[in-house]
Amino acid sequence: MDINGLDISPQSTLHIIQKEKTDIYNRLRSIREDVEFVTRISAHYSHLPIVANQRCGAWYLDPAIASPEIVYFKSTDGHTGQWDFNLRRANLHLLPLIECSGGIIIVDSTRRGKRFPDALSKTIPIWCCVVNGALASQSKALPLGWNDKLYTSQAAVSRSEHSQMEFRVGDWIKKLTASTFTLSALSKPLRPMWLSPASTLPDLSPDSDIPFFPVICLSASKHVDSQPDGLESRPGFTYVQGSGDDHELWSQGLTPRLFWEHAKALLECSRTELPSFVRALVEQSQTPALAFTDTAQLSAVAIADRFHLGVCSGTLPNNPPLPPPCNAAIIVVPKDSEEDLTPDCASPPVIRLCNPPGKRGQHSFLSSVLPTATEFIRSKLAQGYTVLVASQKGDDTSLGIAIVALQYFFNEAGSYTGEDESRTSGSICSLLRDVQRAPDNRNFTVSKASIRKRLELIQQRIPDANPSRTTLKRVNEFLLTPRGFRRNLPSLAQTHEGSHLLNG
Repeated sequence: MDINGLDISPQSTLHIIQKEKTDIYNRLRSIREDVEFVTRISAHYSHLPIVANQRCGAWYLDPAIASPEIVYFKSTDGHTGQWDFNLRRANLHLLPLIECSGGIIIVDSTRRGKRFPDALSKTIPIWCCVVNGALASQSKALPLGWNDKLYTSQAAVSRSEHSQMEFRVGDWIKKLTASTFTLSALSKPLRPMWLSPASTLPDLSPDSDIPFFPVICLSASKHVDSQPDGLESRPGFTYVQGSGDDHELWSQGLTPRLFWEHAKALLECSRTELPSFVRALVEQSQTPALAFTDTAQLSAVAIADRFHLGVCSGTLPNNPPLPPPCNAAIIVVPKDSEEDLTPDCASPPVIRLCNPPGKRGQHSFLSSVLPTATEFIRSKLAQGYTVLVASQKGDDTSLGIAIVALQYFFNEAGSYTGEDESRTSGSICSLLRDVQRAPDNRNFTVSKASIRKRLELIQQRIPDANPSRTTLKRVNEFLLTPRGFRRNLPSLAQTHEGSHLLNG
């Protein structure tokens, strides 16, 4: 075929046609069709709260009707042979909402080949079963006939796979009950149910006397089984099953938040107008604020005694007003921030840390950010301050700092324990020397289990706190590895000498 004077092979032509069928224009219109179905289901079961499973589900649920809870059931935890109840994604904050409302609807979607994603067909059923079992093992006051069986859809899970999952349930229950998480009481057990555009809607009215709380696993997209590529023609566009899945591959930087903020304008764009409009939206959303404004602010959530985690938005002044009761803070700023990092005095109540992206940032996090932050927190807590650690939304540097601080200065319940006498000199060099020997100090026990419990403490207060694997590795290395065995770190003198660059 000849296109614009170029001789293109039939295979290349088919590739171009196929790529156009799954482009952003068709995907956004497919999402709109699926949104209409989700909205109808929400209206039908209007007494039940509806939430989006991150990240795919957020494309299909209008924020105007969504409950604000953050939910993350990962499909990987339901993949065949990899089934798991992951404490990093415990989602236990949903239990009070379910008890109060009588159930919940969780929205997600999947691409061609399946009617339900593994998150809906396996991860959530595992979650329901484990929570029911954990409650049964911890309470003697449950209603008679409490049902903690594993329920899966026979259309999505084979009996063999069901049996293999069931075999592991006991271990998952033990893992949950051994954690620091507190389970909210339920008057009925949880039971998953599955709905898709092909489903008949069951009667779940508020006055129906069902012996369980329904956890409706709502798959937003139509299952296109007539075509192997999951595509189906519509007037004016091609329907793409599970369009919201893996949006990094097609969205050109558009996110669910941007989509919903500009949905009307996006869906009114022609195919030729849409890419440039999306680029403009993305660029606008990524432009940092250049000056302090009244909208710049800090939020704070209490994690432990006199210790808070938060999010900073906008560009803050040198001495920003701190949310009470906080009176000292570490603020992690982006690398390209124009904020002045110089402290106003020798012992400032607020310091700013900058952690570069990529491998350089991993090195800086381990060698400079964590030592500097930990020494600041140690000093301020010892002086009676209430400390806030905050970073921009999406930056998990503050989570890494918080885990280390909780390990050093707090017990598993979040009570301030002060510090061992061997760590009271107050200098960063002394602190670093102690970090080196901490794993061997009987008065200061650090293990992967104790680190995990500190993360659980954070997640009980901030359910969507989920640091990256890289950040957790650096935290483990900082706490568990003697300093002499850490990788490519500067000497103690170099670290102490250079720490002032991060102190402001």
